[in-house]
Amino acid sequence: MKTQTFVLAAVMMVGCGVGSEALVDDGVLVEEADATAEASQDVKADVLNVVPMNIDIATGNVEGRLARVLTSSTAAKALLGPTLPSITFSRNWLVAYRPEGKSPRSRVEVKRAQLSATGTTLTMWATVTEPGAGCQAWRPNELSVVRVPSRAKVPTSIRVYLTRETFECGLTVGPTCTPGPGPSMCSGTATPLCLGAYERADGSFTSGTCVKLPRYENSSHSCSSDAACGAGGICAGLAYGPEGLCQPSWMRGTYSMPEAGQLSAPLPRDGSWYRLIVPVTGQSTVPMDAWLQVFIDGATTNTRVRLSNPSGTTSSTLVPGGGGVQIPVGVPGDESINGEWSVEVQDVGTSGAPAVLRGVRLSVTSRWD
Repeated sequence: MKTQTFVLAAVMMVGCGVGSEALVDDGVLVEEADATAEASQDVKADVLNVVPMNIDIATGNVEGRLARVLTSSTAAKALLGPTLPSITFSRNWLVAYRPEGKSPRSRVEVKRAQLSATGTTLTMWATVTEPGAGCQAWRPNELSVVRVPSRAKVPTSIRVYLTRETFECGLTVGPTCTPGPGPSMCSGTATPLCLGAYERADGSFTSGTCVKLPRYENSSHSCSSDAACGAGGICAGLAYGPEGLCQPSWMRGTYSMPEAGQLSAPLPRDGSWYRLIVPVTGQSTVPMDAWLQVFIDGATTNTRVRLSNPSGTTSSTLVPGGGGVQIPVGVPGDESINGEWSVEVQDVGTSGAPAVLRGVRLSVTSRWD
């Protein structure tokens, strides 16, 4: 595994009004040649609590690089859409940041935030991580939240220092392949394993990918976080408790439906289910984790969701959280992971407009059986 780091220093100057309902206007980000001087300013400033948040920004509401201070639910809905996370605006400001050119597979995390001693400048140090060679797609993180102590006025400027990293998982990928009968297309190549193909209902096979697996020394070691598994590893099994097992990083994948854009599907209220098929490919053989995100406009408390694996085994019925929060789903650990997973959603409410489904996202980890 290699990590390549590119550093960009950026400053956003924004004008603002005074008062708890004020919204900082969008400004223009300009690059600074040297971030060192700015980063060391105001030693008496408040270092703020940084809270990562996983939620998608409503399509079309955010363009380019953006940093905003939001001090009311009205302002937040204008940016995020109608479904908001749990934020008490009387106590906190919400700072959202989305860098220019962020791909659908990247993650944004604010590492540190600082408010100047005078309360006029908010500075953020953020990292954008992109999956590189050999990496399965990662679950995007469109926003990061910074909890800012309430002040009588909002900052007059926002500074963002951005680090870009490319994480390479080390999986050597070759041509596509189809399993037997007989030798697969990968025989005699530098990528000998045909990975990720699965059998359809009619008995035919989808194509897989020829790969050479990376060397990873910590497989099956006990862990409580990805960091405990070292370079090239992830901690699988945390959907079921605080302890998991280290696996190579390619044994985690995220799969969305639709793959791009959003649905606009009112959910049924007649007892039937709205169904989406999510193909999972490129994993080993059986699952260790399944995490589900359901993106809904409307009352999530009236929404029910269930997940079926490619063998047809259906999970218990669950209530998704607001804002597309990840929910762990219990799935059999001895049935195939590669194949067509089914996500079914319904609205059990009896009044008002039904909830509207925007999309789903399934994140899984795997192991060899």
